[in-house]
Amino acid sequence: MAEITALNEKITKARNLLLNDQINSTDYKIIKLECGQKITSLESKLGSVSKSSVKIGNELKRAVDNLLNLEMIYKTGDIKIKREIICSIFPQKQCFDGKEHRTARMNEAVSLI
Repeated sequence: MAEITALNEKITKARNLLLNDQINSTDYKIIKLECGQKITSLESKLGSVSKSSVKIGNELKRAVDNLLNLEMIYKTGDIKIKREIICSIFPQKQCFDGKEHRTARMNEAVSLI
């Protein structure tokens, strides 16, 4: 947004220079065309960033909701759901020595919770 604003200001300055006969119309057209192309490019990128932010926001809300209800989801879930939960908490293989289960490491996000 800051870059778009700066480019619009550049066009305004060029227009003022044209009106004060400090640049000719050809120079003004070149400046306006170059800035216009950059603005169009930035606006298209801005549109895609806004859309992906909404998607990320929705996914983040769903993930937080799932974490808040993790116990209920685990208790009511089938074997596949339980396995997915355990695998997301413990991303490396589990070892069973006949008495205990062990893993090399826990998911960092889960350990923070």
